[in-house]
Amino acid sequence: MNVKETKTIDKRLNYGLRRISDRLFYARIQAKLTQEEVAKIRNITASTVKRWETRDGAPKNQNLIMELAEIYNISYPWLSFHYGWEEYNFEQGFDPEFIKDMWCKLDREKHKVAVIHLQKLMS
Repeated sequence: MNVKETKTIDKRLNYGLRRISDRLFYARIQAKLTQEEVAKIRNITASTVKRWETRDGAPKNQNLIMELAEIYNISYPWLSFHYGWEEYNFEQGFDPEFIKDMWCKLDREKHKVAVIHLQKLMS
């Protein structure tokens, strides 16, 4: 990575990771992947990946976000909701205690949102 890219990354991350577009950008950088490499893995254009990483074009499709979490080898709850831990090893699967602990920390409104997302994933 050159100095200009490093400064751009630092500047963007200083805004925080509150938006999913920022977390997608961060996760791709942490995975040491270029937008072109992600595009090739997903069989899409690099401009689509670039759009996901902008504040206006972030994906809303939870299945897609779950696939991206797998590609970046990070936690789906962290990527989608900025909740829990960033790192996750998908090869090990989900630990039921992790899910139970995470569920207990959510308030009633977030329970509803989580159930809606789970229903979408199951259909």
